[in-house]
Amino acid sequence: MNTTNKSIAAVAICFIAICSCNFTINRGKNTANTLLDHEHKAPYICPMYCKGSGSDSAGTCPVCKMDYVKNKRKNEK
Repeated sequence: MNTTNKSIAAVAICFIAICSCNFTINRGKNTANTLLDHEHKAPYICPMYCKGSGSDSAGTCPVCKMDYVKNKRKNEK
């Protein structure tokens, strides 16, 4: 194996190792669809799902100042 092939193999191994580590750290975290936070399960939610938003009554988001909308997914499990 010449030097170029060894370098390519080393870079490929490093790339695979880094990607594998990232997958292991994030495995089990379904951040896009988790409905655990108040901004997802409240009766009224911010259309931008701002962190810390959501309310039991209509109003505006304290983060982005948009009007809350009725949560259509409120009764989903």
